[in-house]
Amino acid sequence: MISASMLYNYIECPHRPAMDKFGDQSKMDEVSPFVEMLWERGAVHEQMVVDGLKHKVDDFVDLSSVSDMDERERLTLAAMKEGRKLIYQGRIQHGDLLGMPDLLEEINGKYQAGDIKSGRGLEDPEEAGSYKSHYLVQICLYTEIIEGLGISAGRKGFVIDSNGARCEYDYAVVKNKKQEQTWWHYYSEVLSHVRNINSASSSKPAYSGSCKLCHWYTECKLVLVEGDDLTLIAELGRSRREAIIDTFKTVGDLAAADIGELIDSKGKTPFKGVGAVLLTAFKERADLQKSNNPEPYLKQRWSRPKIETALYFDIEDDPLRGFLYLHGFYVVKNDGTEPYYRAFIVNEVTPDEEKIAFSEAVAFIRDSAPCALFYYSAAEKTAYKKLSRKYPDVISESDVESLFEETNGAVDLYQVVKRYSVWPTYDLSLKSLASFVGFSWRDSDPSGAASIEWFDRWINGDSAYRERILEYNEDDCIATQYLEIALSKMDVRN
Repeated sequence: MISASMLYNYIECPHRPAMDKFGDQSKMDEVSPFVEMLWERGAVHEQMVVDGLKHKVDDFVDLSSVSDMDERERLTLAAMKEGRKLIYQGRIQHGDLLGMPDLLEEINGKYQAGDIKSGRGLEDPEEAGSYKSHYLVQICLYTEIIEGLGISAGRKGFVIDSNGARCEYDYAVVKNKKQEQTWWHYYSEVLSHVRNINSASSSKPAYSGSCKLCHWYTECKLVLVEGDDLTLIAELGRSRREAIIDTFKTVGDLAAADIGELIDSKGKTPFKGVGAVLLTAFKERADLQKSNNPEPYLKQRWSRPKIETALYFDIEDDPLRGFLYLHGFYVVKNDGTEPYYRAFIVNEVTPDEEKIAFSEAVAFIRDSAPCALFYYSAAEKTAYKKLSRKYPDVISESDVESLFEETNGAVDLYQVVKRYSVWPTYDLSLKSLASFVGFSWRDSDPSGAASIEWFDRWINGDSAYRERILEYNEDDCIATQYLEIALSKMDVRN
């Protein structure tokens, strides 16, 4: 049977359903504390929503305590036949599809499915049709089952999100305007892929940034390393691997190749989505991985801002809540004073606290001017633009753009890494690069996901985690400085 969780897992990783079905269960990693926290948070949130619905809806059927799944399915179908208004934790199936929607809602004698989620219900509330794909495929599956049962209220569903808001999902909305693909077409493609995987283990792993949270991480990475898989080249990824794999089977193949023969006079290659610039970058990384001295190097010098004060900047946020809770700065001056760490952190999860911390951080940057603002990747700039839309009296969006302008001393070190340097690491994350050049985090489990889990524990009463978050963020800021210094000292190799 194809379940909603299989589709969800496929969106997270196309290889995950195959591993869950065909993999050796004894080789699974322990579930990460972050994932456990998501489960716990989801359960608490779901119960709160359900308690509220029970008070609002007179005709509420709760089947969550029925442990016999066949009996739960019988009771679900009976409740739907009776036209009960709202059914919680029912069980339905049709053909090879099996679903346990959180909610089945009666609409004019028919039914519509919905799920309760502890994250935000939409990618961007201001953009129509910006549905979360891993949520959507689940409720689409429920809808297809209801269609098969002949009692569907139409190809629509809903998500009740972390704020208790009901987010309507209309599957007829166009997802991909270029291809005129609706969300239902997208779901149908995902379902087809999962069906193929479910009938035979017809997928292979690929290295990506999300791998480290998966309980198959160690096993999949072992397979990738043993197979010298192309996705071990930073940012090559699954889709690009498929584009070039008929020509290059492994990292070693690409390192040994003369790619000049594959680039025409117009700078084009025979590989869809992999042009001359990308192919050259992947070739450089493959060469370095396979070299006798895999030390990172510069392709050319980059210009470091000549400013007396440097701010190494890093934020911590909880994307599930849509809440930014910490702005951290490691301050280094050229006047001989000791570097220091400065943090602006919320005291509780409220808009007022978020606004205060944001306002103080913006004031700190402005008061430090002229300064060089070093950060890693676009996350900080993107987060500040979102905050400026929420709190326009703190700073305008155009002023955020100015704050992060290169001409004003701001430096995205991720762009420096991509444009000017070559690394042998499997990815270009700050953790990987700073660790490669010798930096060590004080925490035994340093990651943004872990930080979110610690934040959850802190705001739920465990005050010790506040210091752990601050220490981790300080290390992230110092790691940014460590990387900047390493880039400044690297040799240039032609």
